[in-house]
Amino acid sequence: MDDIIDPIPIELLDDAIKVTPYDADKSKKGSWSTSSDSDGSADYTIRHVRVEPATSVSVQSVGSNTSTQVVTGAYTLIIDSANSVPLDRLPKLNEKVEVQSTQQSLIVKSFDPIYDFGTHVHHWEGVLK
Repeated sequence: MDDIIDPIPIELLDDAIKVTPYDADKSKKGSWSTSSDSDGSADYTIRHVRVEPATSVSVQSVGSNTSTQVVTGAYTLIIDSANSVPLDRLPKLNEKVEVQSTQQSLIVKSFDPIYDFGTHVHHWEGVLK
């Protein structure tokens, strides 16, 4: 019996992202590279991905028996190893991602492989802010 998990159904991968590579030289100026750059770091698109809102709430104590709530908005990016295409390039930390369905521009804060029961990558999950 194989311990392989089925791919994420394509119906759930209902979005696409456009990734703009992060350029460390330009980051000092607060910008990212564009498709007009000639160093091979052009924008690229990955289709059949999922982007879900993920809100976290932290309670911070201010003293004198008072506390304050801080709501942080973020998104979870899911890229499937079988159904998302193409997979020749994957987002990296600090790259800019434009979500096709909402036209939001977000920054990749983390991006990690999620494995099935062995060494096979089932999908990747990232945090976008």
